[in-house]
Amino acid sequence: MTPQQSSKHPKHYASKFKVYPANIQAVPTGVLTRIEMGSGVIFDTLNEIDVALFQFQPQRAGYYFFYAATAFQALNVGDETEVHLYRNLVDERAARKAQTLVGDTPAQLSCILRLVPTDVVYVMGWHNFGANRNVFNGVSLSCFEGFRVG
Repeated sequence: MTPQQSSKHPKHYASKFKVYPANIQAVPTGVLTRIEMGSGVIFDTLNEIDVALFQFQPQRAGYYFFYAATAFQALNVGDETEVHLYRNLVDERAARKAQTLVGDTPAQLSCILRLVPTDVVYVMGWHNFGANRNVFNGVSLSCFEGFRVG
């Protein structure tokens, strides 16, 4: 018997998702805000994305790889953005990006977390522009994705 045949979850049923903010979302300056990742879904193999709460909840315990990026529209050189990955109201990882060009350069992070089925994981974003800024809505610069690695 091959490893795929003995697995309770064959490879094509593995936990994998990629979502993005499809809607325009204004984020106040200096306020860490939950980003509406999940208003646009590219794929979610096991329906583990809650599109109303913009969060991931695994069906199985294990190790999960995550990547998150947030970009805000019309920032200036020197402005800063942050992306945070939260698990159950706890800030697990964060990354900061200083804008070196005028535009929409994203802050990005990746990590592996050990999760259980009661955990929820979601993305928070922050900027210091001085006024509200919209999250870049569309998969090219802002997204949240992950998959089970073990």
